[in-house]
Amino acid sequence: MFLIVLLAVGPEDIGVIDMALLSVIRRWHFREGMPIREIERRTGLSRNTIHKYLRSGAVEPKFKVPARPSKLDPFAEKLTGWLRIGSGRYPAPPRDDEDQSAGTWATRLEQARAEAQTLDKALLKQGEGDRTHSEIQAWLRDIGHALGYDVWIAANDRGRLHEGVPLGTGCLASLRPSITTSTGGDAIRLIDVLWLEPKGDSVAAAFEVEHSTSIYSGIVRMLDLALSGSDLHTTAGLFLVAPDARESEVRAQLARPAFSRVADLEIAYLPYGELERHKDAISRFGSGLKAIKAIARALP
Repeated sequence: MFLIVLLAVGPEDIGVIDMALLSVIRRWHFREGMPIREIERRTGLSRNTIHKYLRSGAVEPKFKVPARPSKLDPFAEKLTGWLRIGSGRYPAPPRDDEDQSAGTWATRLEQARAEAQTLDKALLKQGEGDRTHSEIQAWLRDIGHALGYDVWIAANDRGRLHEGVPLGTGCLASLRPSITTSTGGDAIRLIDVLWLEPKGDSVAAAFEVEHSTSIYSGIVRMLDLALSGSDLHTTAGLFLVAPDARESEVRAQLARPAFSRVADLEIAYLPYGELERHKDAISRFGSGLKAIKAIARALP
């Protein structure tokens, strides 16, 4: 099948010809010495047209490429800026005939690797910062349901949306009277997530998500739960859920005298990273609090 293209034959004339036919015409005339009349008879082209093709000196037709917009056009300036960043900072390995020593280049390479490692850590920390308080509550809500617990979302968070769905969807509409009427009941209903035994009034686990704020209010609410005057919650698992990077900060705060009784409560630190890595497996294969306790870390 012949490919029909436009051929520029001169400043005024543009003919239509295919690449194969152009090659044949040139071979016939220049190599085989075929007369123009015979080429005219074989091709059906006019004598003048054949002369124009032969005089043009073209080996193959020239394509006229129309200007087309690119999907990257709106980002051209930003992409160009990225390409400029770092230009010349980390040179290519030196050639044998260059003065720069291989040792100097290796040193610069190590610097680049160190900067990349620092950037990776910064991106990881930024990723944890991008997590939202509601997202972590939603994880805990879904795990609790998968493990067969009744789930309570803090009264002031039930209407918050995560992925377009209120956090309180599918959760308890109210806490059991044994909890709401107990000492500290008003504070307990503000704990971020509670897992309750489906048959009975006891709390199986309590979670305070400390995304970026002080841990004091969360600890106080857990103290209210543990010291509510009922034996129903003495075995509850108590967890502070926070970014991995906040662990040292949380431990330092809990070391203060004001929290001297926290050690008696056996509160555990549950990092975002561990929760994210294991939440699906816990939901599918977990039973009770064993798996959650396995990925949490004792405090203080």
